[in-house]
Amino acid sequence: MNVEVHRARPELLETLSPRSVEEVAQLVGRAAEGGQAVYPIGAGTQMDVGCAAGRPGIGLSLAAIDRLIDYQPDDMTITVEAGMKLDQLRRLLAERRQWLPLDFASPAGTVGGSLAVGQCGPRRFGFGGWADYVLGLRAVDGMGKLFFSGAKVVKSAAGLNLHRLLIGSLGALGVIVEATLMVRPRPEMQAALACRVREPAEADRLLDHLARSRLAPIAVDVYSASVWEQLAGAAAATGPVLVVGFGGAAADVQWMLDQLRR
Repeated sequence: MNVEVHRARPELLETLSPRSVEEVAQLVGRAAEGGQAVYPIGAGTQMDVGCAAGRPGIGLSLAAIDRLIDYQPDDMTITVEAGMKLDQLRRLLAERRQWLPLDFASPAGTVGGSLAVGQCGPRRFGFGGWADYVLGLRAVDGMGKLFFSGAKVVKSAAGLNLHRLLIGSLGALGVIVEATLMVRPRPEMQAALACRVREPAEADRLLDHLARSRLAPIAVDVYSASVWEQLAGAAAATGPVLVVGFGGAAADVQWMLDQLRR
């Protein structure tokens, strides 16, 4: 049997590197006039995500569009350009003991790229996903026009949440160029406990017990034995591994860990 593998990574005729949001709009508009496809690129760490690209096109690197626009620590909001690296955002927030409680595939990724993919991880259990932290997005539509959806403040009645459609759209609905985000105070302590189980059914029972208990985990995930061995560098388990994470005041986290161990 012959198997043909199709990868999502598009064929790029050339890659352009605009230096401003306005230049992004100009380049997209010019491509639209010429009937050319445009593929936004953040750090290029997740270009294989999604369906295979239908045709060759122009790559649009947002790496140079990475400024901090506004940060209001007291209001716990921050506005950054889409090319800002996730690790840079983490460092900025850490200076004020704040964070964006999401899991990212790579710290080398960008804010815009992560939003376009809409990725989430184990912390979604306790904190939600990207849509819970995006107050507003500035983007360029397929004709090269800049638009903004959402608000710059937490409490707002700004109409339809069109910006939520952009999250996870892989750039198909517009090129994200700027994001206003809500952030949180960083927990005093974070810790996780790995529980080896013999079979998937046992993991289901543990999860059911966890849901009925007084514990308040911020992250829950189940790994196969082989994946856990690669991630943790530990000896291979005989069955799945359930990992439960907690965060908050140190005394509360320690109490929840002790309760789970019982």
